[in-house]
Amino acid sequence: MGELTTSVLISTYNGEKYIIEQLDSIRTQTVPVDEVIIRDDRSKDRTREVIDQYLKEHHLDSWKLICNSQNIGWKKNFRKGMDDCTKDLVFLCDQDDIWHPDKVKDMLNCMEKNPSINVLVSDYHLKYENAVSSSRYDVFRKEMNNTGELVRIPFTSRWPYINRPGCVYCVRRSFFLEIRDYWDDEVAHDGLFWRFAMASNSLWNIKKNEIEFRRHGGNATGTRELSIASRLEEIDLFTKSFQRVLSYCEQRGDESKCQMIRRGLHWLSIRKKMFEEHRFFLWFLLAFRYGKYYSSYKGLLGDVIYYFRSKDRKNYR
Repeated sequence: MGELTTSVLISTYNGEKYIIEQLDSIRTQTVPVDEVIIRDDRSKDRTREVIDQYLKEHHLDSWKLICNSQNIGWKKNFRKGMDDCTKDLVFLCDQDDIWHPDKVKDMLNCMEKNPSINVLVSDYHLKYENAVSSSRYDVFRKEMNNTGELVRIPFTSRWPYINRPGCVYCVRRSFFLEIRDYWDDEVAHDGLFWRFAMASNSLWNIKKNEIEFRRHGGNATGTRELSIASRLEEIDLFTKSFQRVLSYCEQRGDESKCQMIRRGLHWLSIRKKMFEEHRFFLWFLLAFRYGKYYSSYKGLLGDVIYYFRSKDRKNYR
């Protein structure tokens, strides 16, 4: 395989406080990228002005700032950005992290040597600020050993659970074009890439911390409120992903994965019925027959917590 070209896709919104550090860390990579696409989602602060000045100051002719005419949300913004990118590989990027200097070199090297990888994810180092001391990403710390090992992430009954944030993804643009017809703008881009890549046995992880993953309390991906409504929203989004990936696997003729996904859809329908119809006894069915579809035993017990402690339980009686 010849040398691959690289794009970086950044979605920005009210990010003037952190964006310069992020842009600096991309500009000073040991292996320069070929193109940077920055899509601003109608920021209300000076994000656009800061970026525009930065591009002019550093004469970054291959970097492009696109400003939306109206706010469309970060999910759609990333989706549109994928269409804007023109190079072989797309590095997804948030506005408030800091890339380590060899991130592009390391991941590009993996992708060039392994053409069967469609989505490569790296590990990261959590960087807490503004009195934030923990997040839902802490659970993955024990998996990250910074050895540089390259490992494939296999398809299992827990395939829909995303173990790395989108800001550490490198995606072949050809793979995006392959799955574009299955895309759903209501599902986050990292969830779609993770699940489709896993379904095609092309999801890999480089065990190296490639970014400072900043958590400061104002990130777009935060914690969910404890409510039945939020749990149902999560179930509905999972259902959308299951249905899309099922269609993809049917088209590929992968019946073993289709069977697992169909059973997963049944699991989701039972969970939804438990919450909507206030039938807690269904939890025991979920526990004994579908326990392996939860991310962990904590996830299984999480349904109990949402059921009994949610703020809007009275609305579902």
